[in-house]
Amino acid sequence: MRANEFITETINSDILNPNFHHEQEINGMIYSAKTGPMSKSGKQLYLTIECRNPEIPDRIAGMAVFIIMNTIKGQWLESMDTYVVGDYKMSGIASTMYAYAKMLGNDVRPSTVQMPGGKAMWKAWRKSGAAKHLMK
Repeated sequence: MRANEFITETINSDILNPNFHHEQEINGMIYSAKTGPMSKSGKQLYLTIECRNPEIPDRIAGMAVFIIMNTIKGQWLESMDTYVVGDYKMSGIASTMYAYAKMLGNDVRPSTVQMPGGKAMWKAWRKSGAAKHLMK
């Protein structure tokens, strides 16, 4: 049996640590990822990815909050909220936040509840073939 036949992990186990933090510059913007508890009980975790312009570090250009799904069907990230602020819209920040989540070793699946922008983004990714790279 080959390793890829029995390994089903689709999230990076490092993000299960509530103290997880990672930062990287991509295309001149700073992307940071951190894990935190969803509630006071701390049982449900989420991964937050923020994008900032290094020239204006106290202003968020975009943010994606992913719930860490852990079911009998597997593990993956699913966005609870994704947004990009005014001047930064249509600049690729949302796509880069999802790609960054994937780069960290996580599969990302579309939310079952999406706003029109999210639906359009996933539709474009499916059409271009990018969705398959995010999901597996």
